[in-house]
This record gives sequence, structure tokens and C-alpha cells, in this order.
Amino acid sequence: MELDRTSKVERVLESQELLWGPNSVEVANTLLKLSQLYWIQGHYAEAEVCLARALDSKLQLYGPNNPEVLHLLETIVARSNEQARRAEDGLLGRCYQRDAQKGGNTECGGTPAAGAFEVSFGNYPESTQKSAQQPANMVSFLITESSGERFELPQGSIFIGRDKMNDISLPDDSMAEKSQAMIKKEGDDYWITNQAKASPTMLNSKPVLNKTKLRCGDILTVGVTTIRIG
Repeated sequence: MELDRTSKVERVLESQELLWGPNSVEVANTLLKLSQLYWIQGHYAEAEVCLARALDSKLQLYGPNNPEVLHLLETIVARSNEQARRAEDGLLGRCYQRDAQKGGNTECGGTPAAGAFEVSFGNYPESTQKSAQQPANMVSFLITESSGERFELPQGSIFIGRDKMNDISLPDDSMAEKSQAMIKKEGDDYWITNQAKASPTMLNSKPVLNKTKLRCGDILTVGVTTIRIG
């Protein structure tokens, strides 16, 4: 039986890894090709893994300031943003469907504010529902797009990174550093500070270079993980 194109590329990748190891130019380029095939087919998780592995290989080969590495980072951010938009469309769609079934008119439309996510991500304790009554521009929680996991923002600081000691731990994200970013409340606002040395923390597709104020609807990218601010 003839193999399809994706299966052929997967076989080539296996052979290249045996011949040259994971951090070779050939393996990195094949990973990019396989990532593109997975993305076209709608296998977004597999595409992200291949892209992250390709980036890791090129980082080892060329260093963080190489144009190919920077282009890959841009690609990862662009794909993460597209997935975030897809997820948002799906969440709002489920929100409207739920309203229709109830025969009610809850406020799920418009901007992707707290109310829309409250409806879409299931039942939370009453204490976590207060954000629905807060002003639309009041930041109060984070949601990881891949898992839908929700994190209420505390009065103090919250740390994000690969290490399990972080408040938001990303152990499966090989592109995130052990301590990647810190979010801290000052007054009524939350501010993010990048703590990574090599892997940039991205906010709305731009690297966080200085302490930056967070706003509802912002998209934070840590490694290859997309986090929506709500």
C-alpha cells in the first residue's frame, strides 16, 4: 500500500534522526515540512510539536539571533494567535448555542471579555464568577488556550515557566524557560515582566522588553504556549 505524503515525511524524519541526530540541519528542515503538512490537515498539536522541535534544533545550530531562528519564532507566534482566534470563535459559538437552548439572553457576544469565558469553560465556584460583574477592561484571570485551564490572578505576583515551582507551570513546553515571566499587581493594574534569558516572552506578537501593562484580550505567548488575558 502506497504511503501518503505525511507518512513518507515521517519515515524520512526517522531515518534522518538515526543518521544525523536530532540537531542536524536535515532533521530541522524535515520537521518544518512535517509541521506544515500537519497544519494543513488540521493536526495543530502535532504541528506545534514539530515546529518547536525544529526551533530547538536551529537554536542549537545557529544561536538565538540567527534570521532563521527569528523567523521561526514569528511563525510560532502567528500560529498561536491563529489558534487563539479559532478557539475564541468556537467558545463564542458554544456560548450562543447554550443561550439559545436556555431561551435566555446572556451577554456572551461582543469583545472576548470575562463573561464569554465564564459560560464556555464550565461551572466555577461562585467566588470565581465575580469577574463577570467587573468592568470589561479589568484584568482578573488567565486562560491557557491549549487546555482551557483558568488561573485567577492574585493580589500579589504570579510566575510562569517550565519549572513545577511556578504558579503556572508548563512542564511540556520545551521552548519555555524554567522561569519565563512574572505578572504583578500594582494598584488596579497587572504588569508583566520578562524573566527569560534566551526564549522571549511575547505579548500580542511583540517581545516584552520592559514592564508592560496587561489588558483584557491581550495574547501572551510563553514558549509555544498561548495564554489569553481576561
